Amino acid sequence: MTNSTPKLQGIGKKSRSLLSQVVRKSDGFINSALVQKVLNIPKAKAKLYLSRWAQAGWLKRIQRGSYIPIDMEVQDLSLVMEDPWIIASGMFSPCYIGGWTAAHYWELTDQLFTDILVLSTHPQPRSERKIGDHVFIVRKIPLKRMFGLKIIYRDKAKVQISDLHKTIVDILDNPSIGGGIRSALDFLESYLRSPDKDVNRVLDYAKKMNNKAIFKRMGYLLTILKYPEASILAQCETNMSQGYSQLDPSAKGKKLIKKWRLWVPEELIQNSNLEEQ
Repeated sequence: MTNSTPKLQGIGKKSRSLLSQVVRKSDGFINSALVQKVLNIPKAKAKLYLSRWAQAGWLKRIQRGSYIPIDMEVQDLSLVMEDPWIIASGMFSPCYIGGWTAAHYWELTDQLFTDILVLSTHPQPRSERKIGDHVFIVRKIPLKRMFGLKIIYRDKAKVQISDLHKTIVDILDNPSIGGGIRSALDFLESYLRSPDKDVNRVLDYAKKMNNKAIFKRMGYLLTILKYPEASILAQCETNMSQGYSQLDPSAKGKKLIKKWRLWVPEELIQNSNLEEQ
């Protein structure tokens, strides 16, 4: 993507009206398919409109065939910054912002992750994508996991993000999207301090994920954090699978915690007695 910014030019009353129609339907992201659909015109004409609008400075190209609209009241286009969440919503839809990015949004961590974590039902040619100045880490998920989401607005565009509780469940399902199991432990600890916590909702979400290793990881991490509610720990035990799982699949564990049927890295063994439970 070029660093130069086109000077804002007039595009005519009719062309501006057509662009306005497209922008209203875009949720912040525009391509030729959307222009075709909204204006009911052939593909070639849709591409021509996109090219003219971009050349006049009313759209900004983020990659080939993909654009974001410029606020029509903005005069200094050098101040326009592409919102990576809007870009993700358009590029990887159906999708939502999740993992470490959502954890930071919900104030579960002060750590600022530069890469944007996206969970998408759409197959991707590669898991890491660089678009403009932004790097996206995209993880494929089944459509049935598109729940526990919240719509937020970013510069008038709708973007989906995992809610506070689903963020925890997603990271327990796949610790790598939270930066690893140590980060997952920190996020869970922050979650338990949150006035908005709802551990029963976390359990309900976990049941819908079709991965009973979530209950093992949650139970073990709650034990480390000395979580006091026995009924919650009992639910974790009841719902976990019979086989053995890795606490963190990306960091193979060598110690078996029998109580939770987990292979745990030595540095995360908090109590030697747990090995015999």
